Amino acid sequence: MTVTSASQTALVTGGSAGVGLALAKRLAADGVKVTICGRDKDRLDDAARWIPGLRTVVADLAIEAGVRAVADAAPDRLDLLINNAAVQLDRDWQATPTEDLLADIDAELGADLLAPMRLTALLLPRLAPEAVIVNVSSALGTVPKRSTPGYCAAKAGLSALSTSLRYQLAPRRVVEAVLPLVDTGMTAGRGRSKISPDAAAEAILRGMRRDVVRIGGVRALLAVNRVAPSLAARLIRES
Repeated sequence: MTVTSASQTALVTGGSAGVGLALAKRLAADGVKVTICGRDKDRLDDAARWIPGLRTVVADLAIEAGVRAVADAAPDRLDLLINNAAVQLDRDWQATPTEDLLADIDAELGADLLAPMRLTALLLPRLAPEAVIVNVSSALGTVPKRSTPGYCAAKAGLSALSTSLRYQLAPRRVVEAVLPLVDTGMTAGRGRSKISPDAAAEAILRGMRRDVVRIGGVRALLAVNRVAPSLAARLIRES
């Protein structure tokens, strides 16, 4: 897929900020008709003011009703689906009250794994024969860290989903974009050597012809994990 035609359409989840917003800007600049979704109406309205022709949907992807609202608002023919929205919660399972922990599990797995599954299923009839699905993943799905078990589990599942659907949906393409630490609201106050949302968006769009796009420091980390998994685990565990 070459993202240059005004006849092409794209849906980007989590598109009101961070990597999703950067993707929407780049796609719209290439003439693609873009729809984004997010939970914050004010941020979506801001995005619509910045990006001419942008369509927006207010929805919480952690719940099925929110996913269905986004699917209902999607174009009749869709060329590019980017499952970018994610929730990451730092939680100590031994210190968190059980009911709070169960709510956290619903929020993280709902937004990070079930939403891409549900949205892809709902939109399958509208995906163009040459459509591309991009699932935005993380190296933490391969090398988990201590503080975010729900997020790490969801990203591991998203990686497996991407591989399985790649086998099933050909000639449509299913791309897994594995991000390093990106400078967004989710990562505020932690980590070093972050890349910008614009750099992440550029790398995702540039790499869409590959099955797996490993971005920035992810390549080095996963290389270490292949030859010395215990070292990779030590590097990431408390990050």
